[in-house]
Amino acid sequence: MNQRHPYEPPKFELLPVEAWNTLAPQSRQGHLNESIDGVEYRHIAEKFGSPVVVLSEETLRQKYRAMISAFRAYYPDTTLCWSYKTNYLSAVCTIFRTEGAWAEVVSGFEYDIARDLGVPGENIIFNGPHKTDEELEKAFMLDSHVNADSFEELEQMKQLARKMGKTLEIGIRVNVRLNYPPWSKFGFSYEDGQAKEAIYSAQKEGLLKVVRFHLHGGTYITDTTIYTNAVKKLVALALEMEAETNFELHELDLGGGYASPNTLHASFLRGEGIIPTFDQYARAVCKPLVENLPRLKRHPKLYIEPGRSVVDEAMSMVTSVV
Repeated sequence: MNQRHPYEPPKFELLPVEAWNTLAPQSRQGHLNESIDGVEYRHIAEKFGSPVVVLSEETLRQKYRAMISAFRAYYPDTTLCWSYKTNYLSAVCTIFRTEGAWAEVVSGFEYDIARDLGVPGENIIFNGPHKTDEELEKAFMLDSHVNADSFEELEQMKQLARKMGKTLEIGIRVNVRLNYPPWSKFGFSYEDGQAKEAIYSAQKEGLLKVVRFHLHGGTYITDTTIYTNAVKKLVALALEMEAETNFELHELDLGGGYASPNTLHASFLRGEGIIPTFDQYARAVCKPLVENLPRLKRHPKLYIEPGRSVVDEAMSMVTSVV
């Protein structure tokens, strides 16, 4: 027979303010003799004034190399595509390009930036819910990787295929219920059957050929199981389509959403204490993909589209307080 323990009232202890400050979001406070890439704050402020935003090229390159190395350790055929919407400063985009990154763009404006910086058309992924006929034609002429977001856009691409007189290879953006609220603003719903319908619609006239799935699960994702579940469902969709049609998955684009150590305003805990490592992200994405490779007709190329996770720590604002 269970014995009840005597009731003890809870004890409350008032914590000093300093204890809360160790958890609350903080900005980095430094001294004028500290430095970024070997250049002291004081020299930066003296030359450029205050406040001034500073980019650490060394940090930017380190973050790129750390992330791509983590993914390629599990899945060698991985390409990192820098998200231009995160930061389209020419210096930032050029550094990533020299490291081997592709460009991921969501507008004709960003597409032109990539081209002006010398990014080959075949190294550009063109996403986004609205693309003009002229932008699409340019992208397909340069062999860019274009992903459709809607049935209206599929019809737009079919008209372009007729005009160009050839079958166009495309991708479709699939949205999957992975979190709450679901990140389902764009693309074709997996659960509602829209993704399958989109593939059938795209390929029935022979004008389009779907070779790629694209998915963007959200932003600042700290739960790596979201990526694992996304891969499993996209593989399930590919297997279903392979069984019913002559479909083959050539490329799998898992988008972005990878978190950085920066602390969001609404977060009580500091960013560096809650975010996964690049290795944890890579394992969550690549493990279910590798496990299912024997079931797929071919081994798809893997694309990732990081933003803040590889640039946040490289950017600093130097300012003095009077």
